[in-house]
Amino acid sequence: MPRRSHRPQFAPMHTVYRPGTTLRLFSPAKLPTVPPRDDEGFFGEYYPHDFNDSERAHIVSSPLEMCADHEPQYDAGSTPKSITLHEALTPGEREWPTHVWTARSTNLGDSNLLVVRLYDPLYYGNDYHTNRFTERDQLVAVEKEVYTRLESLQGKFIPHFHSVFVAEIPADARYAARYVYAVVLDWMPGVDVGHIMANNVGRDTCIHHKAAIINSVAGVLLGNCGNGRLPGCLVR
Repeated sequence: MPRRSHRPQFAPMHTVYRPGTTLRLFSPAKLPTVPPRDDEGFFGEYYPHDFNDSERAHIVSSPLEMCADHEPQYDAGSTPKSITLHEALTPGEREWPTHVWTARSTNLGDSNLLVVRLYDPLYYGNDYHTNRFTERDQLVAVEKEVYTRLESLQGKFIPHFHSVFVAEIPADARYAARYVYAVVLDWMPGVDVGHIMANNVGRDTCIHHKAAIINSVAGVLLGNCGNGRLPGCLVR
């Protein structure tokens, strides 16, 4: 099936995620597991398989329904937190399924400013081939693992990691509430790990050499670097 050049009809992303939007955060009922690694410590099966023909037809014709079928489940007994979105750090609709915002909260830690990474498979560019749900689960699991492994560096060299939550996207007159994974961190000044390498290095260098370059600067051994950001990498 050819890629579609237009997006199916659902609420534009800028009407869902905008400054001032308040999201409730729940503890997840269950978190996805980290994918297996090969003998060298890298993810041999990190990149997900494509949708099969039936799944691809479903995501094209009924994206809201299919996303609802694959929503993360939250712990109904957990006490919800809340955050209010402040400023988009990744504007626009990207192929990568994370939407990153600064945010504020009155009941989540002592930081004046937070960063929330929202894994919303509904807004996934025009990619109707990649299994966005498998990829989302892998990315969430890897990000949690990274911050767990680097706990001693949190608040010093990397942001403090609060948790993985299930965020409730509020209902409106047309659409029911939806639920997506959200990773919440304290905001911390600094540069993205991707800035360590020039564009031509990031484009032309194989993953093993990228890891070696970043390792020389960051002092940690990295696995697959995904979108070039530290949370997308897994230390051995």
